[in-house]
Amino acid sequence: MSLDFDVNLDSESEDEPVEDGDTIKNIHEVFRKQFSISYSECASLKKRYITHAANSVDFSKIVIGIDKEIQIYDVTSSGLSKYVGKNDFGRFDHPISGIKFFNNDNNLICCSTISGEIHMYDLRNFKKVFTFEDDTEVVVKPVNCFDINASDRLIAAGTDELNHEVYLLFFDIRERRLMGGFFESHQEEVTDVKFHPSKQDKVASCSTDGLINIFDCSKESEDDALLYSLNTEDSASKLKWHNNDKLSCITNTNDLHLYDVNTQDLMKKWTRSNITDAMKRKSVIDCNIVDCHNIGDEMMFLATSNYNKGECVRSLKFNEKSIDPLCDFIGNTQILRASLYNEKDDVFVTCGEGALITIWKEGVVSSTVSTKESMKEESSVKKKLKKKANPY
Repeated sequence: MSLDFDVNLDSESEDEPVEDGDTIKNIHEVFRKQFSISYSECASLKKRYITHAANSVDFSKIVIGIDKEIQIYDVTSSGLSKYVGKNDFGRFDHPISGIKFFNNDNNLICCSTISGEIHMYDLRNFKKVFTFEDDTEVVVKPVNCFDINASDRLIAAGTDELNHEVYLLFFDIRERRLMGGFFESHQEEVTDVKFHPSKQDKVASCSTDGLINIFDCSKESEDDALLYSLNTEDSASKLKWHNNDKLSCITNTNDLHLYDVNTQDLMKKWTRSNITDAMKRKSVIDCNIVDCHNIGDEMMFLATSNYNKGECVRSLKFNEKSIDPLCDFIGNTQILRASLYNEKDDVFVTCGEGALITIWKEGVVSSTVSTKESMKEESSVKKKLKKKANPY
């Protein structure tokens, strides 16, 4: 089934939200593929949000960012196995703004915070290798996002607005130094930076100013490096590179744009209302896009409704012509903030405001669930046993 929309269709009014629900009775006749929870791990007993997640290229490891802390997990045949390192490992004084594995080494990761630092860690010994930062001025440039290029040689980081200026900073990973920065191409905070998956010098950045800028960072000057700008006429939030130099952008208003970077054309635009219709849901104000992913030569996005603790989660394929229903996810209990996709094994990982890391597989799966409630019960049992063993 193919769902096509008029790109000029205006979003529904969000002033009068409605109770969300499916617009059709037999939803599985449209979303014929169902995913169930294979494993769920609770990262914290406290009310904390998982805001960032990253996976190694071979999907053997997952790192999450939860407030001011990162947690590392091995992906096993039965679920997840948490790394237990030093007490001070992966804990920061400021909130995390990004996490990224190296492309060619599953043991190296970088983590950024809004304090302007990008910390590089080696997971083999839980040691910090280096901290990248722009220390050329007294004022700290807060890092909002960053990425590592295909050769693991460069880091590009986007900053928040500082004294009416916004920066794209570039670091040389091997030489451990700041290479320089651009500060004229964006007027408001940079919300995402994404290197091309194979062209190591090509990088895209987006901002709340509505611009998506494409750079060739092998050029020394900003004027020479800026190849072209794409105007979303919205507040841009997330970028994703796809095959044949296609680039998707999720806006802060939950619209989805698809561009051909080579021709600089907007291939298609879907509004939040279009996305809601494609999900077969009623309430526009509740429906959001979590992230975009690649599935073979095709493109896909994961969307959710925040109604009733985010119980509705669905994935849909898209191209320059239409949106096609793909998967329905059964049993979600949290509002989602991040998603990962293992294309090789057709496995999803989601994280969110319930501090849960959930692994999804197709079909009905015997689930192993570690929820906050079960963790609290286990903690309570341990306390009772300890008290009972005390002879006094």
